[in-house]
Amino acid sequence: MIFRPFPPAPQETRAFAVFFFGSVLALVLVAVLAWKNPDGGFRGLMMGAGAAILWRLGRAAFDLEKKAERAKHLKLEPTPEGLKIRRGEAQELVEWLQFSRVEMRGGRLHLEWPNGNLEIGSREWENGMDLVQTIAKSAAKPQKPANFIPLEPR
Repeated sequence: MIFRPFPPAPQETRAFAVFFFGSVLALVLVAVLAWKNPDGGFRGLMMGAGAAILWRLGRAAFDLEKKAERAKHLKLEPTPEGLKIRRGEAQELVEWLQFSRVEMRGGRLHLEWPNGNLEIGSREWENGMDLVQTIAKSAAKPQKPANFIPLEPR
């Protein structure tokens, strides 16, 4: 079964549009306040605020575009041999024994192998819970027996 990430939801696109227009209004306000006030310190503060607004706007646009590109090009397919990762035309097969780290942290499955890494959130993928369970079960390394000695007398 091939798993694909979800594209950006319409709510996310709408939220970005609202954020964009709010940022433009804030930049206009910052420019007017910086222009009208003769105090150099205040102008510096307004320039910093404008730079911060532009940074947040650029970061939000980058995140939305990254999510759209990922949904368009990335596909995962667990097979008996390993995990097939398709990024557009490029395809990579990572064998299950190559994974050096497979752990759940913060609601995301973190995979690491010698040539790369991948984070999978079950809510971000079609049938994401099945994907996470399949990968976690297949990539889990056998556990060594514990050397635990109980300290309580029997």
